Amino acid sequence: MGIALEDFFKQLEEQRDDPRTVFYDASSIIELSEEDQVKAEERLLVWSAAEDSRAVEALPFVTEERAIALLESLRGKGNTWFRASVIRTLARIRGDANDIEQLQDSLQQLDPVERTLAAYSIKQSEKTSAIAPLLDLLHDPTVSVRVHAQEGLVQKLGLTLYDEPRQSPLRSMQLAGMCTLSTVWPSAQLKLRRVFEACLSGASPDELDLVYRRSKNAELAEIFWRALTDESTPLPLELVSAISQHDRAWLEAVLMVRLVYCDPRSPEALMALEADGLNVHLREAIAIADTSEYNFISAAEAVLERIA
Repeated sequence: MGIALEDFFKQLEEQRDDPRTVFYDASSIIELSEEDQVKAEERLLVWSAAEDSRAVEALPFVTEERAIALLESLRGKGNTWFRASVIRTLARIRGDANDIEQLQDSLQQLDPVERTLAAYSIKQSEKTSAIAPLLDLLHDPTVSVRVHAQEGLVQKLGLTLYDEPRQSPLRSMQLAGMCTLSTVWPSAQLKLRRVFEACLSGASPDELDLVYRRSKNAELAEIFWRALTDESTPLPLELVSAISQHDRAWLEAVLMVRLVYCDPRSPEALMALEADGLNVHLREAIAIADTSEYNFISAAEAVLERIA
């Protein structure tokens, strides 16, 4: 069942009046008749030409030839946000090496939100030329940029199968890279980059230890996961010695992230896991914690005394 052109335009107008809209969702355009699709595209093209960045971001829903012609004419026009939108959208639609390179070059002038949108655009590109900039974006200081880079590379390198379950080695490395502690994420992302580069060089997932090996007791990971979701529940640290290497790496990555959220159980659990560099991680976590997080700070300081 299709949609009437009038209803499509109404949807666009409602989004246009909403200041929270980052780009217009024009996905229902495919439900229009062929004749009405042309009229709908025209509306998006006209709004884009009027320097509406939200319409520009919706141009992937427009016939490629018409969208690219307009985007080329809009290069260099408008404010910084609009110019970035044009570059991003060209990279998504056409995605040739030059488009991706220009988008990558523009990243240094963009704020975190714009860099995140740029990373998303590169991730969405189906071209192999997107792989190199995604590798570089793994080292971006903004976590949302790193997440898009991770997701894009997992998809483009055909590693989606190894991205499950949540305790898989690939997912654990990504999670560590999402941690906002400056003592954690840079080295985690470097490790992840080396895995991706090895894949590009022909190494198999088996050779890279990406094939998940669960604990002998397959329930152990879930037992820890259920405990982690409720901060009032003690972590079953007596079970740490029974979990597999992969489950252990996953648990450590989760707990590193929990340091940022001041989970008072994390310091002792990480000590039980014999996490590398724990003293450095705990000091940073204490430094950025709000002084009201007394329980966490006390737990972290107690562990620091024990491992000194």
